[in-house]
Amino acid sequence: MIGRVGLGRVISRSLSTAEPATQSKITIQPAIERSPTDLLNALSETVGPDRTAPHFAYIDDPITIPSTQNAKKTYFMAKEFGKRAARELAAEWPTLFAFDRDQPRLPAFRPQHHPDPLKVEPTDKNLLEMIESRKVLDACMLYERMRSENIDVSEKTQMELFRTVAYYNSQNIPFSEWSEWAGMRNYGEYSNAEWKSGGVADLLFETLPRNDETVSIMIAGLCKFSNHSSLSRARELFKEHKAAGGKLRREAFDALIEVSNYSVAKKLIQEMAEAKINPSVRTFQALLTSAARTAKFEERIKAFTEVIGEMQAVGVEPSLSCYYVIAKNLIDNNLLDKEKRESEENKAKYGRQLTVAVSWCNEIQKQIEEKNLSPITATCNLFFAEAMGIHYRAANVQLAENLLSIYESKKNQVQMPAFTVESTFYNRYLQLIIEQTSSLTKIHELYKSMVPRLVGVNNSLSALVFRKLSASSDKNWALLRRVIVDGIAAGQMNGILGEEMRKQLCNVQLHVRNHCI
Repeated sequence: MIGRVGLGRVISRSLSTAEPATQSKITIQPAIERSPTDLLNALSETVGPDRTAPHFAYIDDPITIPSTQNAKKTYFMAKEFGKRAARELAAEWPTLFAFDRDQPRLPAFRPQHHPDPLKVEPTDKNLLEMIESRKVLDACMLYERMRSENIDVSEKTQMELFRTVAYYNSQNIPFSEWSEWAGMRNYGEYSNAEWKSGGVADLLFETLPRNDETVSIMIAGLCKFSNHSSLSRARELFKEHKAAGGKLRREAFDALIEVSNYSVAKKLIQEMAEAKINPSVRTFQALLTSAARTAKFEERIKAFTEVIGEMQAVGVEPSLSCYYVIAKNLIDNNLLDKEKRESEENKAKYGRQLTVAVSWCNEIQKQIEEKNLSPITATCNLFFAEAMGIHYRAANVQLAENLLSIYESKKNQVQMPAFTVESTFYNRYLQLIIEQTSSLTKIHELYKSMVPRLVGVNNSLSALVFRKLSASSDKNWALLRRVIVDGIAAGQMNGILGEEMRKQLCNVQLHVRNHCI
């Protein structure tokens, strides 16, 4: 045997006689240019939503996780009002929270009251700050105070104020435009009030020079908050300015088109062409809104076809909000209620209109399927819920699944507000699949992935699942147990659903249950 020392000599001798290995040069590859968010995007692609967990807004103690839509609203608004109350306290008594050591200083943790228009220094600068922060009522109060104290306001500042008060009708911004508080933005009620005659907007309109911009802004405001008198005044301003040789802006034409009937709207489009004003996607959306008022179904569909054809001719891509206007008006409103179409004539009419609606949705989905979808207006997201409603009425599973894939695609940036429109969208899809699917296993998997994360527990959904369980020869204890647990959490024990739960439990065979757990 070769000892440890001898082995070392052999190895060292062999290494010394071996030829030296060629040294390979280290080549440093050029750096790949990446944006600051590339790493985050790569990480986001490796994870997905947990379909068995509640929505991230409700990840808390399991006992407090809401199941129904009303409970979700109450829970979400309670959290939001708590945050608002805390900020109000911090703004009211800032000295109680003065002992802090965070560097750099975080203004978000030191909220302050907005300047009081009755106490702040009456200057153009303070007035512009209120306008930029969209404190419309405060800006109006400060402007009236400056006028009463004979303080000059520059024409530029008056013009900025006029734009704001005309757009918001001398009121604070609606809840739908609140950027910070999602609860009030989604759940807050918004009433489209009538035009405030004799307000700050009218005062500024008489003060500022009459030019194309001021007249266009005034017409747009009168049409946005329309009643009979405001529309009459808007049309008179349009005629007067046109007779004086003025050229209105596109926003004025858009507003007039939206509140006019289709024949008048087409004449306004012709006047825009004569004035060499290029129509935008908002112009055509206003034209579609005008066409939607056409009473007869055949004429309405013809008008929609004309508008879409004109958009293609001028190279304007329809937005989802345009498609929403079409989808919403493909079926007469008086035929949507099942009780109102009991006659054979109404049933036949409803069937024809539903067929046309499905055909339109099919073509629209083909157009948007491979495109990158971005929000253009606030109503773009409503198209998905409206189209899913049509597919639910037509029991068209294929188009519904295609619409769902479009909505959940990474190319789509148009998202519906959670807990409101999005819940309606998924609820319609879930009920459609349950009605048209015979496999209880598939129903169970889909139900678990959507309830209560996306779809709140509701009576119609629970009753539908119970009917499906009763009609099926197969038994699915896991689905039955899940629906009963959700029903108990949603307070469905009383009434018909409670009786149905007990009836379903009485029909459960224990030996079958043990094999299905």
